Amino acid sequence: MIDKDLLRYTKGKNYYLIFITLLSFLLLIVSVSSSFLLSSSIDLFIKNDNRAYIYLFSSFALVVLFIIFYVLKGKLADNLANYVSSKIRDDIFNKYVLLEGRSKLTTSEISQLSSEGVEQLRLYYSSYLPSFFYSMLAPISLFVLFCFFDYKVAIIYLVCVPLIPISIILVSKWAKKLFSTYWDKYLSLGSHYLDSVSGMKELLIFSYDNRMQEEMKKSSEEFRRITMKVLVMQLFSTTIMDLVAYGGAAVGITLTLLSFKDNSISLVLTIFMILVGAEFFLPLRALGSSFHIAMNGATAGKKVISLLNEEEVKDGDVKLDTISRIEVSDLSFRYEDADTNVFLKNINMTFEKGFTSILGNSGCGKSTLANILATNIKGYSGSIKIDGKELNTLNRYEYRKHICYISTDTYLLNKSVRESFKFYNKNLNEEEMLSFLDEVSLKERIILQGGLDYIFKTDYEQLSGGEKQRLILAYYLSVNKEIMIFDETTSNIDKESEKIIVDAIKRLSKNKIIILISHRYKNALHADKIYKFDNENGGLIYGAPSNLLIENPDFKNQIEVENRWEEII
Repeated sequence: MIDKDLLRYTKGKNYYLIFITLLSFLLLIVSVSSSFLLSSSIDLFIKNDNRAYIYLFSSFALVVLFIIFYVLKGKLADNLANYVSSKIRDDIFNKYVLLEGRSKLTTSEISQLSSEGVEQLRLYYSSYLPSFFYSMLAPISLFVLFCFFDYKVAIIYLVCVPLIPISIILVSKWAKKLFSTYWDKYLSLGSHYLDSVSGMKELLIFSYDNRMQEEMKKSSEEFRRITMKVLVMQLFSTTIMDLVAYGGAAVGITLTLLSFKDNSISLVLTIFMILVGAEFFLPLRALGSSFHIAMNGATAGKKVISLLNEEEVKDGDVKLDTISRIEVSDLSFRYEDADTNVFLKNINMTFEKGFTSILGNSGCGKSTLANILATNIKGYSGSIKIDGKELNTLNRYEYRKHICYISTDTYLLNKSVRESFKFYNKNLNEEEMLSFLDEVSLKERIILQGGLDYIFKTDYEQLSGGEKQRLILAYYLSVNKEIMIFDETTSNIDKESEKIIVDAIKRLSKNKIIILISHRYKNALHADKIYKFDNENGGLIYGAPSNLLIENPDFKNQIEVENRWEEII
């Protein structure tokens, strides 16, 4: 009924639960007192006693007090839920960052958990937990009170009350399995829908949209069925609880009336016990109502906890003030799902301040090497020393302050140019921003477009692919990193943008370690040295561009091929 992993999120705010429970108990006292005054006023009205008005007015005054306590209780519950939901969302985000996006759950599933899942958990903390503690306290208190009036009625109520939690327990096993399936289907449907929307153009181009529509219909139908099962389960459970609650109340009222008939209790107590009898069942009935919501939230919470329990990449503790040399020795790496394809094998390379280009065909391991150097990939063998310190002993976040990795997948924020610059470097002024834009020949373009405060449309449709890459480069220039890795940033862009980017990279290489990964050999002619992945011979070819043009016929031939293609295009 209570999940310890979820309960720990209230740590430091447990006093909220205590106050909410106390307010619930105060509400019970006020309700019971108001019922007693109302019962007394009815008796006095029958006897034509003018004190009836005083009792009636006092009863209404308690109703006002009841409303005040009820509102205060709701605010405390909301505050607790806000605190917990914010903390859970922070934990999900921080964990996702620590996992570096490599979770067992997809990005869309994590997004759904942090939105819809956390909203369900809000109800768990604001409604279910407070009801759980209060529902134990209220029936026992009322039983003690009723024992003073009629112990037979008190015993009947006390016997009937536990039937509600028993019914909840019996349904809980069914509910847990059902809600688990429900969330699996819900997250799967969300991922499927996101994939369909993201690839809408491709679906239409390749006439796959009708088939995808059928798949979505099938997934939606499966989700509809499990949703209907959840609703049936909730209705079934609610019906049982209502039968117990109303049936028990009916038995209690009947015994109360029989006691009044036998003159065992007065008219005042009879009316009072009839009015208050329902209070025996209301707390547990409210708990049962919030139980289904709580189970949904708890199931989502279990998935959140499973995410938070995923093993993250372990970090070193060595920190470096500056970086001037990277030495790669006998580096090998293979992806876990690759049986025989070794992407990197016994690689030896050295990077110092200057412009180094890495060439090779697609799939030869260039980007894999870049991601290893950027600490985006772990699990390599061999040695990578950063100024004499092993890469895996460095504090990853401190190391990343010295390095930036730019690829064709680098994300552009959907914010103004000014806000985007501030994201990378909050200390920039307007003059510096314009200077970095000028560095990549975008200053005039941005000014004509609307200036630094202009917000580009979604996906930066107004910019060409080359302009996007140049804008990204301008942002990264502002952070002044010592190591800059450009992974295919000059691929599939116009010649003008390609030249601007390569020229900017060349200027940067005077006091930085610049690594340009490309399948375009002409870009490498500007480098100080070149490493070419040689898949056929299982190794690397290393040298300065001028030497490779003389000593390596393949390199020279590839340059000539690219020149001929440019002439044709």
